[in-house]
Amino acid sequence: MTYSCVIVDDEPRICALIRKLGNWEEHHIEIKAVCYDGQSAVEAILKEKPDIVLTDMQIPVYTGTEIIEKVQAAGVYPHFVIISGYAEFEYAQKAMQLGAVDYLVKPINKEKLNAVLAKCVIRSGEEKALDEEKEDLRESRKDLFWRDLFKGEIAFAEGGLAPRYRIDWKDCDHVLWKAAAIINEEQRNSLVRGKAAELAAELFPDALIGQKEDDDSLWLIREKDEQEQDAARSLFAALKNLPGQQEGTRLLIARSRPFREAAALPGALEEAEKALASRYGHAGEAILSYQPEEGKPLGQYLDRSFLNAFRYELSQLNEDGCEGLLQSLQQDFLGAAPVSEGLEESGERLIGLSAEALALPQEERLQRYRQHSRSTMDYPAFFRLLQEEVKRQIKEKRDSDYRRLSEPVYRIREYIQAHYQEELSLSELAELADLSPAYFSAVFKKENGSGIAEYINEVRCHEAQRLLLESRLTTAAIAQEVGYNDEKYFLRQFKKTVGITPSQYRKVNNYE
Repeated sequence: MTYSCVIVDDEPRICALIRKLGNWEEHHIEIKAVCYDGQSAVEAILKEKPDIVLTDMQIPVYTGTEIIEKVQAAGVYPHFVIISGYAEFEYAQKAMQLGAVDYLVKPINKEKLNAVLAKCVIRSGEEKALDEEKEDLRESRKDLFWRDLFKGEIAFAEGGLAPRYRIDWKDCDHVLWKAAAIINEEQRNSLVRGKAAELAAELFPDALIGQKEDDDSLWLIREKDEQEQDAARSLFAALKNLPGQQEGTRLLIARSRPFREAAALPGALEEAEKALASRYGHAGEAILSYQPEEGKPLGQYLDRSFLNAFRYELSQLNEDGCEGLLQSLQQDFLGAAPVSEGLEESGERLIGLSAEALALPQEERLQRYRQHSRSTMDYPAFFRLLQEEVKRQIKEKRDSDYRRLSEPVYRIREYIQAHYQEELSLSELAELADLSPAYFSAVFKKENGSGIAEYINEVRCHEAQRLLLESRLTTAAIAQEVGYNDEKYFLRQFKKTVGITPSQYRKVNNYE
């Protein structure tokens, strides 16, 4: 695909420099015209209809902002890049408000120039592809609007949206809705793609309607009126009876607070997401409106002490220990004023930490968790899912270890983890494995990656870490508790295994 460009500057040497610095062939850009004043620039732009215009702000006849206003008034919408000196920054700022893509400060930098050209090419390519794929230009521009809004790249102009969207933003109160299907965890979170948008368009012909690719949710922006609640109920009823809807579907509509300016759209999008998350505290409600919450989010309970204890129990593959920690977390959270904001992010953080601690692929586990979390409707269900997913990961780790290790080595590892406080010798462990000491020692080190004595020290030091954080025992008492009769030997082994001394470990974890 080839793109076209017009360069506008009253200094020929600047125009020549731009031609020299730009990687035009690499970006597939053809320079259609070079203009030295505003009038010839407007004429060239209206004639060539370029994809990109690089224009100085202070040029004869028309300024850069006047050029933008005139060509847009004529229905031509290239991607403008402003060239400006520091003294002209407020002009460049006004041009950005009119929808300019970016600006370059003199003296022009080659790297910055080509980065801006690449940005313009990407946007032009996206717009051309959308225009080619759809006959209805207005609909394709709406798709572009929703894509930019979801990606956090929405562009604004003075008093409304950037011209590239071709959307006339009215000066009145608006509200943003998100409709989502909450279904059982074995099914996809879906609103029967396409059909929901068609139905919503029939009910609200003047609304902006879009669907999000990653979760098939339906989004809608409409002018707020006195029938707001009735309108939401009518959409809910229509979607509930949509042909092809899966059995067991739970439908929710989440709404932002009213907003007037187009610039408030990103905040409204966030409010609708938060309103949907508030379902955890409003079980049974179908239409949710954003309300600021007061209380302590779950993330504030995930302090260093909790996370260290959680990592330790994971390192021991201790299902009961992890379950107990998560149950205590649930009690603390629900015992205060629970806040749904950030809840799902905190859940993902714990699932990612679990996968990391167990050396399992994180993204696969996070995707599974996200899919299942979409069906949770209240706080108890949220915590049940967390416990189930952590247990599942621990089982996956055990199964993986069992497949990787021979039966004798796997069995002796389990034995050491259960009897680390006792005197353990190579001859005793080899006898339990029904192998000769020399052969068992070689096999254990080959499969486990560390020798018998080293593995015993690792297990003991892991337990010592837990006691250092959860008790006020002295290092001498902890040494005895985990199987060392000599405190000095314990201190050497702990530093060798963990990297710091027990007292340093307590300090860095805010114990002292």
